[in-house]
Amino acid sequence: MKKGDLASGDTNVAAITPSTLNPSNFTRSNSLAGYITPAGPRKNLVILTGMQATGLVWGSKSNGGAVATGVNFAASAGTQTYSVKASKEVILCGGVIGSAQLLQVSGVGPKSLMDSLRIQSVVDLPGVGQNLQDHEATSVTWSVDGATWADLAGNATLQEEQLAEYRESSTGLWTYINEAVAYPNIQDIMGTSAETWISTVSSQLSSALSSLSTAQSLDSTVLKGITEQFNVQLDMLRNGVGQLEIIMTMLAGAGNVGIQVAQQHAWSRGELRISSASVWDYPTINPNYLSNGWDVDIMNAGIKFVRRVGSTAPMSSYLKTEGGGTSGATTDVAINNYVANAIATGYHPIGTCSMLPLDMGGVVDTTLRVYGTANVRVIDASVMPIHVTAHTTAPAYAIAEYGADIVKMAYWPVPPPSSSTTSKAGGATSTPGSSSEDDAVTGGLSQNQRTVAIAASIGGAAAVAALIAVLFFIRRRGQKAKAQEDAYSGAYATDQRRSDLPMQTLSQSDLHAPIIPFKDGGKSDYRMSASTMDTAQLHAATPLQEHQHLHYDAPQSPGYAYNSQTYNPYTDVSAPGTPYMPPASGLAPGNAHEYQPVSGRASPGSNNGPRI
Repeated sequence: MKKGDLASGDTNVAAITPSTLNPSNFTRSNSLAGYITPAGPRKNLVILTGMQATGLVWGSKSNGGAVATGVNFAASAGTQTYSVKASKEVILCGGVIGSAQLLQVSGVGPKSLMDSLRIQSVVDLPGVGQNLQDHEATSVTWSVDGATWADLAGNATLQEEQLAEYRESSTGLWTYINEAVAYPNIQDIMGTSAETWISTVSSQLSSALSSLSTAQSLDSTVLKGITEQFNVQLDMLRNGVGQLEIIMTMLAGAGNVGIQVAQQHAWSRGELRISSASVWDYPTINPNYLSNGWDVDIMNAGIKFVRRVGSTAPMSSYLKTEGGGTSGATTDVAINNYVANAIATGYHPIGTCSMLPLDMGGVVDTTLRVYGTANVRVIDASVMPIHVTAHTTAPAYAIAEYGADIVKMAYWPVPPPSSSTTSKAGGATSTPGSSSEDDAVTGGLSQNQRTVAIAASIGGAAAVAALIAVLFFIRRRGQKAKAQEDAYSGAYATDQRRSDLPMQTLSQSDLHAPIIPFKDGGKSDYRMSASTMDTAQLHAATPLQEHQHLHYDAPQSPGYAYNSQTYNPYTDVSAPGTPYMPPASGLAPGNAHEYQPVSGRASPGSNNGPRI
């Protein structure tokens, strides 16, 4: 393994990974600060917080499939339900859990599941909720001299002191982020035994797929897709693709640090299934961690690998004594039992709405449209069909960017055919047609194009007058846009040092507030609908809550409409969260492929996994 660039296409490197930071002041950023806030308020965008989509509304089917005419949503179970009507498309961005759940409660998913819950089946799509993958993770810890993040997390006084230092000088414990990572491949991890292990995997591939299909009662199309994925993963092993993420963790307890071991390409596959026809009932999520013994093998080798890293200079001069559950694990059986007990999510789930061919259990096509529907797309990490050697933040942004381009291209007008031909030399020669040919061409144009053709023949005076009017309108709109652009540019100028300056600048500018739906029945800019661009119409019998100031860490009230003039994503700094700690329980001795799952978790291959 070598030092390298994670963006180069070769993930088998050690590198400093990019972080989501505001480059002007080096505070943590997010999609709100990066996309919504700089864009400013606009009449064709309404953001409702504290709301849950409860189901898609279906109209009559077209030749392209089922047509979604809108979405129902509510603040909580038993409260007023609202509807938003869609004139073009419904786009799901609920994430790996939310998008699959919403499709299933709306009748899109395995028909057997729909029938069992008495949900009208709209599209029989076996892949919805299947192919769930995650980065499985655990860690090895050592004692160290000096303070760690654990000291900060457990000491409120120290938190305030360090926060004051951060706000004063942008220094101190709050400035630390995990940024040094490495992605060793199977050859790095297993050494000379890697090729033998890869050969074993290759010879057992068919039997592993058969066991998976039987254990999870997979539809034949889903099994076909996973078969193709397994072949790809086998190629990844042979071609040196990173199989583990190695990263330091400062939350291993007071006086301790850890090195996390996170498997990047798990062979286990989980699933998500709704438990009722209501989104208010949690779906059953069975990640099936370690249900494939090859995952246990890789994690076992990963524990040994990070031990070698920790005992090698210069790390060995900082890491003192190994502690935690691995300290006494000297045999493969003991290591495997530790892995089975301590394994947890890496918070990188994917796959429940996979972009695959329909006959491979796919849910969306290459335009992100759900199979069997005419106007429903999924644009989030759930469309990723196979995992990546990386965190899922950058891929999720990439999917969103590309998905936005797909949607825009679908509705941009197509220019009329050119009336000139290009010679081989690259020059254009005019080929005017006869009057009858012109009429024929005009007759084949769209309504907009025919309107333009007719307008061109009205006369010179009318054309000039129309042009002047258009230019005057554009000039006024440009002046208004320039004023708003200046305000936002000033707010996000690169010389802003402190993180609270951007929103102060915006709050002092004369910018239009965004729409707050349901306020006054549609009589002003604060109107009841968002139909300005004919994209949607909101209906409600009861007004939602009026606009209010919302702090970064304040609970969001149902119906709150985001207002960039008062919402400051930089003002408050949230403390780092505490890591997920699985319940401790004794595990029966076993070997690399036989172990007892932690109480409360799903047994390998079972369908009664944890309800999250």
